[in-house]
Amino acid sequence: MEFKATVKSISSSSGVCIVKFDAGGVEFSMASLNVPSLHVKDRVVIGAKFTNIIVSDNLSTKLAITNRFVAILKGVERGELLCRMRLQFLEYEFECLVTKEAFNELSFEINSEVLVFINPANLFVKKIL
Repeated sequence: MEFKATVKSISSSSGVCIVKFDAGGVEFSMASLNVPSLHVKDRVVIGAKFTNIIVSDNLSTKLAITNRFVAILKGVERGELLCRMRLQFLEYEFECLVTKEAFNELSFEINSEVLVFINPANLFVKKIL
């Protein structure tokens, strides 16, 4: 998963750094043990591994994760044990991986909205633009 974003703020305390980004009007947070060489207003590409993305079919699901946004389910590849979901957020397409059992427990339909969660510790800066 990769999105272009702008750095909104950088805070650090006790060896932990929180960087907030804006991507298309949606705020994302990244938690890091290292203070990145970023500045407010920098344009960056943020990312997360497709195995670190959590999805829900219930748009009102609450989790203690600050990075949550709505995406559109564009396609699914069903395997024996895993399902690869193809999602779209703004103009960006990305994938996430869920177990087949978890996928079957939820009521996902192609072109339906899904709620996406990414733990701030799993978000990273891929590139400074």
